[in-house]
Amino acid sequence: MKVGKDLKDKTKNILASNKWYHATTLGGWHNICRLGIQADYNKETSLDLDFGYGFYLSPTQELAESYIERLVKAVLIEKNEPVIVEFNFTPLNWFVDGHNSTVFEYYDDQFANFVFENRTENYNGGNQHNYDIIYGVMSDSVPTELLSKYGAGLITKQMVLDGIKKSTRMKQLSLHDQLLCDIIEPSKAYRFDVDTNSREELSVNEYRAKK
Repeated sequence: MKVGKDLKDKTKNILASNKWYHATTLGGWHNICRLGIQADYNKETSLDLDFGYGFYLSPTQELAESYIERLVKAVLIEKNEPVIVEFNFTPLNWFVDGHNSTVFEYYDDQFANFVFENRTENYNGGNQHNYDIIYGVMSDSVPTELLSKYGAGLITKQMVLDGIKKSTRMKQLSLHDQLLCDIIEPSKAYRFDVDTNSREELSVNEYRAKK
């Protein structure tokens, strides 16, 4: 567990930011408005997630838009579906004793093994870690392909780990404690057109109306 003085200054500065972004779909946004922010909403797809099931946030709007654009280009979601939700939240306050937290600052063996375990041993969230909040680097789309080959016996575990350690510029914050998910609230939401980079604002009053 890394807290306080154990964190790099650059990481502290990122975690001290009070604006974080969640990339989702229009349907996902409506579910947030209807049900609130659920820490286990993606439990059934735990094997597709670096840090297990949880509510994931990006430290910048640009990175959130870049992530959702990748999903559109990979034809994983429809072009008219992307939505970016902004939250007022300062994660650094929670990387202290009292919350079980950790940080993966590097594409190293620790990160690769943690991702490997989450993507192979956590079917339907059945072997979820006990961290409340995690911040770290992010793998690219390679793990899905690598793990498919690994499951077919075409490559070794070490080859998968080496692939996971491929560096990207993406970063991610994941909330796994429902208490944290109950605290944060959307401050802005908009539909994002990946072709034109245009943004159509959505009303956060839809979320607030359920309170």
